[in-house]
Amino acid sequence: MKLFYRIHQSVTHPFYDANSTALWHDTDIEEFKKIIDDEIETIKRLWDTGKFTKIVFPGGDGVFSKNTKLTEERTPLIRKYLITKLQELNNYVNTQTNNQTTENKSTEMQIEYTPVGKTRQTYSIQMIGSDIKIFNKHGKEVFKTDSINRNKIRANIAIKLKKAVIVEHNNAKYVVMNDGEIISI
Repeated sequence: MKLFYRIHQSVTHPFYDANSTALWHDTDIEEFKKIIDDEIETIKRLWDTGKFTKIVFPGGDGVFSKNTKLTEERTPLIRKYLITKLQELNNYVNTQTNNQTTENKSTEMQIEYTPVGKTRQTYSIQMIGSDIKIFNKHGKEVFKTDSINRNKIRANIAIKLKKAVIVEHNNAKYVVMNDGEIISI
């Protein structure tokens, strides 16, 4: 990475003169932003290939040690920008990892529910990612299409998994999903 070569002055890189001081200064902020943005996008593209399982972010103050000279006193603008971009990259990687895990994860559970016009029953729920299959006590898949019953069971599942909460407003109850979707109950 170009940033690496600026930080580690003893290592040569074809883009930089080996005799230069190779230190970043806040006056270089626009060049720094371009390079960091390019590097972060490259890392994201590499991450999206699926060939990597983790990215190790430096712990503590590893990137900003006195050896790198990217200190708050010497380079506050560069330091702040780099921290922000590393946080964004960390969030991107974690979001992608969580999405991949959710897409491949299979969950099964039981939900008690009283369908419209019927008696209370226990349903077996099978979830793979965001796909939900609902089975009655005979093992037959039911509520395959969008309906009041399917939405209410989906709301129950979300509450059970702590992905939603019940909110009361004007004497009516609503299920509010973590992503902001509202389901009337």
